Amino acid sequence: MRKFLITAVVSSFAVSVASLAYADDEGAAMNGCSFMQAGEVTMDKVRAQNNYAARCNKITQAYADDLSRQGKYVIFADPSHSSMPLIEFFSPSAQCSLSGPVAGVCARDCYTPSQQLSFEGSLMSIERAYQSKAATVTALTLDATPEQMSYAEQPIEEITTGSLNEKLLILEGENGRRLEVSSNHAIVAADGSVVPANTLREGDGILDQYWHVVPLLKIQTREYEGTVMNILPQSREKKENILIAEGFLTGSMRFQNQWARQSFRLMLRDNLDVTGL
Repeated sequence: MRKFLITAVVSSFAVSVASLAYADDEGAAMNGCSFMQAGEVTMDKVRAQNNYAARCNKITQAYADDLSRQGKYVIFADPSHSSMPLIEFFSPSAQCSLSGPVAGVCARDCYTPSQQLSFEGSLMSIERAYQSKAATVTALTLDATPEQMSYAEQPIEEITTGSLNEKLLILEGENGRRLEVSSNHAIVAADGSVVPANTLREGDGILDQYWHVVPLLKIQTREYEGTVMNILPQSREKKENILIAEGFLTGSMRFQNQWARQSFRLMLRDNLDVTGL
């Protein structure tokens, strides 16, 4: 069974998971990720940020290279406010003047602007929702179960925009629906676990909005250079951050960042049969 696994920070300073707990519990690092993703988070910036951390002995170079390959980057704690992230990208030539530790890891995972979600009760592209300043997005409710799926409008804290210049994943289900996302975007798999899109394989099942298992007919990649977007609901409840994108259950931006180090699984039926996939 695949799960959305922990993104551990390995450092020469032995940064512990416990020391990063505030980032998940309070959303401090999430706010930093959100702010930085709202700008142009290019791969050059990602590499420069991670290399700065390695050069300044905050993390190992091997870990920095691994993060960069995944399109992820570190953010640092503000030395004057240890419970808050430092909102800053460091240039390739920046001197090692930062005393704060690594506060967390951010991901650049997003949807393409044309992807359709439900905003304010109407189906529309993320780009249109952004332009019209949509106030709410449709998400699972806390009492939703596989037998009784229920949705409600969640206030939007932010619709983030940024740039992407890398391979995009195109997930095509046997129902004919297609979903375009970046490689680590959170998808709800057949067993209810939230997994990065790049762990899925053709024939695997993912869940649609009715909790039907939809086998993946094709998984394709294509080079993409352009705008990507993501959604940050105000709610910090995991179930209220499960959104419907192109008819499939997907995770909001919080799953890429605030909860990236945690496994999460929706409530399941005991007799959910995925043996035929």
